[in-house]
Amino acid sequence: SGAGCLHDPRGVAVHGGTVWVADMCNHRVALFTAEGAPAGAFGRHGSGPGRMQYPAGVAVSRSLLLVSEYVGGRLHVLSLRGDALQLLTPPPA
Repeated sequence: SGAGCLHDPRGVAVHGGTVWVADMCNHRVALFTAEGAPAGAFGRHGSGPGRMQYPAGVAVSRSLLLVSEYVGGRLHVLSLRGDALQLLTPPPA
């Protein structure tokens, strides 16, 4: 689970020389340079802001990073540095 080690990588987003990868089973988003060198990671397992449950999708929209979860159906709205800005949850069934 160290820098650059991925466990079941899923979605990928690229913007401005940075690559974000949804690292599903490590419950985080891993960052890489455009050349593929590890550049950090953020998030950990849990249910609060900045804590993820099997992140699967990643997208960049302007200055925001959007991360969707495979489990829980939540959508994390983060800064490009990984700061939690908003957590959207689905309505109760």
